[in-house]
Amino acid sequence: MKFKKFAVLPFRANAYIVYKEKEGFIIDPGGSIKKLQSEADALNIKIKAVLLTHGHFDHCGAAYYFQKLGAKVYIHRNDAEKIKSAKGSLAENFG
Repeated sequence: MKFKKFAVLPFRANAYIVYKEKEGFIIDPGGSIKKLQSEADALNIKIKAVLLTHGHFDHCGAAYYFQKLGAKVYIHRNDAEKIKSAKGSLAENFG
């Protein structure tokens, strides 16, 4: 397996694309959808899953985009509620 690290959003949170051959997954795709999708395209891989370490917006912001493309999204059950609201994900605090 190989991986690429990216700093996403103005907060420069770390996101990772982990891949092997034609498939991969993303860890904490906080934002920068175009950047992450462009890199997946350049690597010629399909994103099959998104792994979220926690429910803050700067780590999960682009998860829905990849979910709509068919990726499964995984988050610990204790953080799952956070991604459903602007308050829980802390997005409300940053406008």
